[in-house]
Amino acid sequence: MQTNRVSKFFYRNFFSIALSFVVVACGGGGEGGGGAPAGASTAAPASPSVIAIPLVTKNPDSITVEEGGDATFSVSASDPGSLPLSYQWFRDDKEIPGENKASYVLRSPNLASDQSARFYVVVRNTLGGLVKSKLAVLTVAPKPPAGAVLAIESQPKTVFAQPGNDVSFSVVIKGGVGPFSYQWKKNGTSITGSNSPSITVRAASDISGSRYSVDISDARGQMVRSTTADLRVYDVYIAGYYTSNIQSRVGAAVFNRRFGMIWKNGVVHKVMNPLDTDVKSVTPTDISLLNDDVYASANISGVDYGEPGLWKVNRLIQLPTLGGSRGGVTTQIYLTASDVYVSGACYALLNKSCYWVNESVADKDSLTSRSTRMDGISYLNGSIHFLTNNTSDYGIGNDRKIYWVGNGSTDMDGQFLRKLRQFNGHTYTVGRSSSGKPAFWIDGKPGAIEVSQYAGELFDIYIEGDDIYVGGYSGSLYENVPDAVPHVATYWKKNGAVWTPTTLSGSEVNGLIAVNGEVFSVGTSSGGKPVYWRGAESVNLPVDNAKFGSTTGVALRLY
Repeated sequence: MQTNRVSKFFYRNFFSIALSFVVVACGGGGEGGGGAPAGASTAAPASPSVIAIPLVTKNPDSITVEEGGDATFSVSASDPGSLPLSYQWFRDDKEIPGENKASYVLRSPNLASDQSARFYVVVRNTLGGLVKSKLAVLTVAPKPPAGAVLAIESQPKTVFAQPGNDVSFSVVIKGGVGPFSYQWKKNGTSITGSNSPSITVRAASDISGSRYSVDISDARGQMVRSTTADLRVYDVYIAGYYTSNIQSRVGAAVFNRRFGMIWKNGVVHKVMNPLDTDVKSVTPTDISLLNDDVYASANISGVDYGEPGLWKVNRLIQLPTLGGSRGGVTTQIYLTASDVYVSGACYALLNKSCYWVNESVADKDSLTSRSTRMDGISYLNGSIHFLTNNTSDYGIGNDRKIYWVGNGSTDMDGQFLRKLRQFNGHTYTVGRSSSGKPAFWIDGKPGAIEVSQYAGELFDIYIEGDDIYVGGYSGSLYENVPDAVPHVATYWKKNGAVWTPTTLSGSEVNGLIAVNGEVFSVGTSSGGKPVYWRGAESVNLPVDNAKFGSTTGVALRLY
């Protein structure tokens, strides 16, 4: 028994002495230093020379992981002498069998048994030098209930608005664990104080095209980012007129003056009447825009014959007529980047089709002995496109309706051709079909596309994406006698195979345009005052002392 005690004492003190020698040789111990952890081998080297120890260049990080997920701890180390390294991971000072790599993965940690566990690794070189990493603590988060994955149910949508209007972008989320945080961004930059599910923006032309998105995060640290939505700002210009109580006298004649008007976003923008005389009255017939400049075709009248006119960048110009003509009318205006085209008629003994290019008049009428008028004009693929209507018989019942491309002509199957529009490289003509229905034609080819089973007529067309909009009038009585039909202002929309009508509080639609599916229409109202329609809602336009009036054209400026 005594011998056994001596033996145990000898061996215990021998290994203590040996361990102390190695620790001193390695430069001391302590957490993160070279001290041996519990359970680590402490055999002394064969030589009493100093042994270099490895260096930990990156310690394991403390991590938080959801219950059931994987927790990964990693270390980076190097050796001053480029000696091979080995690793041993420990948990709560107990060696983890078989975990001998630079990374250790704990599979599916449990909230009860693995919470706050402490992990470190001992790194050794082949000469016995060793170092212990710093501790990394595991935090296990409760597994969220089903459906707690954060996602976006409704993304922000692009908004179209007129300047000065307040518009909103919003997002709807689903799942996640509250509370939630939101951060809206404009063009990728965070907007200070915008931390709710929606944001309100004051529309202005200088921020048109701005892109808005939002980042959302929840209490679990989940983060999702919405798609971007654009702010598109636009102006709507409307041409029209009103007759005031202001009277003018020329000799024995007394009449109320007609004022040509241009409204921008429902507010008076310009008065078209010339300032040099109180005799002239002005009636705009169509409107078009080139960047910020407004152009309009117009009819100018006084006590003599009416004259064709052009509103060009804030001034009214009286257009010339053909030799011997005593006046004329305009019907449509079309702009390119460099040219201004106006269609109409010049008065002689009979009306004669004529048109103007940059204020110079030209003749376009192969039937010089007949009363004709040019009702539409456009320019496409290097050629001017025209519409002419013979207003006197070319033989009984044979009024000619002609579509011109340059000097080539096609007789059309319609009672009236009213206007030419261009969309996506094609021309569209509106009017009345041979059977008296509201109709349009494509690329000047016979074959009317009727939009209603009832009698009526179209005066304008607009195409936005896959949607086609046409405006005019229709009725339900006297189906085959359009002029006897009680005129009801109507626009139709087609997206697919069905034409859906919208009835307005007026007698006819003279022009229309659509913005993101919202339709702006102009025409003759049932109240006899100048108005426009936004969808089916009638909006009065401001005028002074108006007796009656109408709107004749609409154009859009998209920033």
